[in-house]
Amino acid sequence: MKMMLKELIDNGFESERLDFMERMYPKHGTPELLKDILAMANSNYTGTKYNIMGVKDKIGENRIISGIYPEEIVDSASYQQFIINNIEPDVEINIHYVNYQKNKIAVIEILDSNLVRWYTHGWCSIYKIKKPYYIKVYKVFQTNKNYSYKGINKVL
Repeated sequence: MKMMLKELIDNGFESERLDFMERMYPKHGTPELLKDILAMANSNYTGTKYNIMGVKDKIGENRIISGIYPEEIVDSASYQQFIINNIEPDVEINIHYVNYQKNKIAVIEILDSNLVRWYTHGWCSIYKIKKPYYIKVYKVFQTNKNYSYKGINKVL
């Protein structure tokens, strides 16, 4: 994980598969967390997507590893439950905390779960596409709103 993370931080750029944030999302989850997870889950990129927190990334400036504060650390079950309660179909995520350049950073992995084996018979497998992901009902958003990446900008 550490070598892959170094590669993403040193050479990656924000896109439909990678996002940098200076701070963590609040422990209780927010509409911003849902929006960012939905945008990446609905992207056309096939593979794992990453939201790296504790890295300041501004256009025209060098990336700064700011790290996250100990009080910001969230157990993955809190975010997962918030996401399961608010996004449909289920999005699979993992959260990792990594010591990097004397700072602790957090990584949310949005697993590539767009294709699900639905039926297999002999040599033939039929796959079902899980997209689009959408918000079930959340008081800040309207129901069934989709988010995706268009170029490098999030489309709302």
